[in-house]
Parts: sequence; structure tokens; C-alpha cells
Amino acid sequence: MCGIAGIINIRGESGVFGKDIAAMNNAASHRGPDGEGYVFGNVDQATFATDPYYNGINNSFAFAHKRLSIIDLSEAGTQPMSSSDNKHWITYNGEIYNYIELKEELSKKGHIFRTNTDTEVILASYKEWGKECLKHFNGMWAFAILDLNKKTVFCSIDRFGIKPFYYSFDGEHFIFASEIKQILTTKVNSELDNGVIYDYLAHAMLDHSHRTFYKNIKKLTAGTYVEVPLKDNKDWSPKFIKYWDIDLSQKHSRLSKVEYVDKFRELLMDSINLRLRSDVPIGSCLSGGLDSSGIVCIATQILGTSEDKPQQHTFSSCFTDKRFDEREYIEEVIKKTGANSVYCFPDISSSDSELDAVLRHQGEPILSTSVYAQWQVFKSARSAGVTVMLDGQGADELLAGYRGYYGSFLLGLLKNLKVFTLTAHLFCYSSSHTAGLKGALRSMAAASPTGPFRVNRLKKMAQGIEWLNDDFINTFKDDSPYYEHLLMFSAQGTPLDKKLKEMLLHTNLPALLRYEDRNSMAHSIEARVPFLDYRLVEHTLKTPDNMKINKYFTKYLYRLAMKDIIPNRVLERTDKMGFVTPERQWLGEGLKPTLKKTFDSIPDNDNIFNGKRILNYYDKYCNGSGEDTTPWRIFNLIKFREGAL
Repeated sequence: MCGIAGIINIRGESGVFGKDIAAMNNAASHRGPDGEGYVFGNVDQATFATDPYYNGINNSFAFAHKRLSIIDLSEAGTQPMSSSDNKHWITYNGEIYNYIELKEELSKKGHIFRTNTDTEVILASYKEWGKECLKHFNGMWAFAILDLNKKTVFCSIDRFGIKPFYYSFDGEHFIFASEIKQILTTKVNSELDNGVIYDYLAHAMLDHSHRTFYKNIKKLTAGTYVEVPLKDNKDWSPKFIKYWDIDLSQKHSRLSKVEYVDKFRELLMDSINLRLRSDVPIGSCLSGGLDSSGIVCIATQILGTSEDKPQQHTFSSCFTDKRFDEREYIEEVIKKTGANSVYCFPDISSSDSELDAVLRHQGEPILSTSVYAQWQVFKSARSAGVTVMLDGQGADELLAGYRGYYGSFLLGLLKNLKVFTLTAHLFCYSSSHTAGLKGALRSMAAASPTGPFRVNRLKKMAQGIEWLNDDFINTFKDDSPYYEHLLMFSAQGTPLDKKLKEMLLHTNLPALLRYEDRNSMAHSIEARVPFLDYRLVEHTLKTPDNMKINKYFTKYLYRLAMKDIIPNRVLERTDKMGFVTPERQWLGEGLKPTLKKTFDSIPDNDNIFNGKRILNYYDKYCNGSGEDTTPWRIFNLIKFREGAL
């Protein structure tokens, strides 16, 4: 896991200097404390340099790399790395978990390897298969490959966007990096994107398109690559291609329930096994929920529990308030696996400087204080000397783990006129949820299809937000990336299929993956997410709806697959917490002086907020009313805006 950066003048002209790429690389020092490297050159040749202020003649591009050593800890893994003929160079962030198998396949085809790294395997794969190499990779990645033969730079991220790739293009310079803050060290204009801000404030939407909070900085979205020319051509500008997508048009044919379950278990165990490959210590996040518990239990089966085997280390966020504490479930897993457990007790009001550090490392606003709890988990892992962490991100989006998925599931039953099955599930829902039958019906109504109807409903909701400036709403509601997505989204499949795909690729998981990447890398830790093995995702989404939700249970397929693996007390949980925090208590009490001061500072002529109404809203919130995360979003956006301008 590392930090990457690059500057390319697509006209092939000189003017790319070491001081510029050095500033970008230094801004990502936390991502790679174990080494750095640079490559400079033009359309004819490239030169590696350890001196960040190298200034060769006629440089039209520069790549940089900050290294966090995970596989092959020797100097042989230094990047940017070149092919043997120096015609291909790569700067890369991520892990290709099946690199050993690919290396064997490529060796049979005549490729000779000088290192034990997965980086060199990517280079050889590109030389062998070109752009089709992406189909061979099982892992997470963001990389740029300089191809001096084709006079192009080939850039890609993995199928789910687990690893970030940000870029800016002004028609002449293509600048890329692992984090936005790296690009901001250049001369790129830092003007904010008010359409993205509107989505964040009005609808709590984040990371749902290629647009960022900065108008001139974009990102590659899941399953995308871009080809950048090294020399200007009248008809040649960077080309963005979607190389992978979730296909909802097909289901598995005639598999039995046992076959669905056995295949899921087999794929998950293989995914975890691959993600245990490392030359440094590995640990796991453990919340006490189904997802992380399953990872820890399966990893124990794979690693074994004998004295000569390394003991697993788990890290958990806990609270003295039992409403937000999951230790009773965590301890069930620890008892079963014998793992060495570490507990941390986050308190967001204990240190303003640490809260500032969390927000600074995220680079863009976040939706809730749970990110702070996750930060503390990674911090405790780093203190324990762990460099790689397994985590359960993606399982809820893949397996319909959120309660809100019930609405889409029920709507699918209604559309297929499965009246008796619908009635049975309505009874199960209403008897097991406090919202009752009305809640089930509201959930079905909220699962309406994407399109103009849903957009109009959301616009009407936004008009009722009292603490936003009316002019701001009216000006930027038609520049919403979220609305644009809803009008274009027309996936095949059942309502539940569509909802799962939307949450996986657009509206939920991308933000969670950003949190995961920034929080882990802030502490120089590589986070791995086994539920996002593409083979597992493709298999699961091809299963029928009733294998995901069944009567009282979400994640039905997963629960069946984990029988006798996860402790029964955990397996039978129907509540969901995750990185839960006492958010209302933090925002209404512990952070009250900070929030009050921040809201007081809003000028009367602010172009986004109505300051007086915010103070009104916040007073009501502190007295027990109002939506839980709203004060946080307002506070976070103000803090971000102050630091960004």
C-alpha cells in the first residue's frame, strides 16, 4: 500500500520539474514511510531518480511513489519500477492477491522476473495482455503505467474503487495522485463544487460520482481506466473507459439452496486466504457484527490455532455506554478463536487536535462521527505493530444487510404478484421492527424506482430544509450529481438487485471505502476487504432475492454459510451497529461548545447557510429533536470550507 503521483504534459513539451512532483509526493508521506522514488522523462526515454529535485532536460512527465512495504520488503520493490528494457514504468498503490498464480502463468509464457513483488507482475501482465490485464487481477489497485512504445500512460483503479485515483486535466496537464491534498500542492484551482456540496447538505450524499468537492479535481470511478497521450494529437485527449460493471441480467440457473451456500462459503474462504498473503503482521477489525466476526473466525480456521502459528490480533471500538457497546458479542468471537483482542474507547470531545487530524486526512467532508471511531481502531492497530488489517466493508451492500433493503425486497414481491409470500414477509417485518406494518409500507414506498419521479420528490424535500440558504438550493439543485445519476440509472434486475448495485457502486460503499483508505493510510496501515472479491460479488448478486432476505433475517445466504463457523449468539443477531458511536451525545453535549462557536461564526450574508436558522435548529437538536447527523454535516462543511479556501 502506497501513495502515487504524476504530472504529464500531453503536448510533450518540457516544463515538468522535480520541485512540483516532490511537493505532491511529500504530501503523501503517511501513505508510504518505507521509501520513495521518482521517474522523469519525455516521449523518448525515462530516468529513475532518488533525488526528488532531479531536473533533467526536457522533462514532459514525472511519476512519484511513496512506499509502504507489504510484499517483498527488499529494495527490489522500490517504485516507480521499470521493465527490463526501461520502456514501461509503473507507480502503483494496492495489492494483487493472486500475483503468485499470475507469476507462474506469465513465467510459462517466457516472462523473467527479478523481484518477488506483485508490482512486477502487473508490469508483465500489461506487456502480455495490454488493457485486458485488468481482467486477470484479483485485488485492489490504482496505478499508472508509462508505455514509451505506445507513447501513452495507462491508468486504472480496481473494480470497486477500493484504492483512490484523483486527477485534474486542464487540456495540457494531466495530474494524478492518491489523495486530493497532493494535487492541491500544484497550481490547480481550488474552487469548490457547489453541486457536490448541495448533495452533501441536502441529501447526505458523498462520493457518488466522478466529481469531488473541488470543481477542477475529479476521480476515477469503480471499474474504470483512462489512457493519457504523451504527445498532443488533434483528436487525442484522455479517454475514460468502463472496463467492468455489475451485470444484473442473469441469475444462476437451477442451483439448489445448498449449492448457493457451499459456493458462497468456498469463495469467501478463498478470498480471505488470498488476503492473508503478507510479509508483515496482519490483524482484523472486529466490531462484534456478522461480517467482521466471520472474517476472524475463517482466518482462524486457515491459520490454525497451534502454538507454532501466529496468533490473530483483533481491534475493536467500545464504549462504557452499553447502548453503543458490542463487547458481549466480540468476546464470543475471542472465546471461539483465541485471538488477542485490543479495545479502544473513542471520545471525540477529548482532543480538538485529533478531530482536526481526522478531518484533514479525509480530505473531503464525512457523514458521521463513526469515522472517528474507525480512526481510533487503526490507531490502536498501528501502536500494536500491525501493518495489514482485514475489514468487513462491502458485506452490507452485497448481502442486503441494512434494514432499508426490506423495502426493495418487498416491492419485488409485489411486482411479481407473490401475494402470499409478501403477506408472510410483511408480518415478519412488522413483528420484528418497532416501525410495524406502517414502517414496512413506508419502506416499500421509499424503494420507488429511479427517474424523474424520485428526483422531483427529492427536490421537494430539499426545499423544506430551513437552515440552507434558499438561493443556494434553487441555484444548485439542477447541478446535482446525485440527480444526474438517478435519471440515468436503469439497471436490469429486481428492485432489490438495483438497490444493491446502486449502493455498491454509487451511493454508499464508495464513501465507506474512502473513509477506510484515509483512516488506515493516515496510520500507514493497509486495509483489505475480503467481501469485495469480484468472484464473490458476482456469485452473490446472481442468487435469488430470497437468498439474501428471508423472513426475519437479512444476509440470509451469509448466515447459512457461516453456520458452525460464527458463534450462534453472533450469527442470530438481527440488530446492526458497526462502528456505532454515541453521536447525539457527542454532538449535543461533548462538542456543544465547538459547534456553537462554529455556528455563531456564520455571517448573515453566507451564500450556503442561514446562520440564524442553524442556531435555532441546533438548539432544538440539543433538546432531543432533529435528524441525528445534520449538525455534524453543517459543522464538517464549515470546517472544510475554511480549510479549503
